[in-house]
Amino acid sequence: MDTTEERRLIGHVEHRLTTQFPHVPASEIRLLVAGLLQRYDGSRVRDFVPLLVEREARDLLSDPASGEARTDVG
Repeated sequence: MDTTEERRLIGHVEHRLTTQFPHVPASEIRLLVAGLLQRYDGSRVRDFVPLLVEREARDLLSDPASGEARTDVG
């Protein structure tokens, strides 16, 4: 997967998360996704990175006690 395609897919991930968690500011979702995305910077195989990032972000946003995401804003 090329970087343009990955960026496009990450944009879709951010949109889905923003829709699913409307009480969390979009800027926080973008920061969360960017932070999770950095975990995969050294990965040679990138095909599943957007899926992995989305799952991790959704888990953190669903259960804020398990991670750093804040869902009490707004």
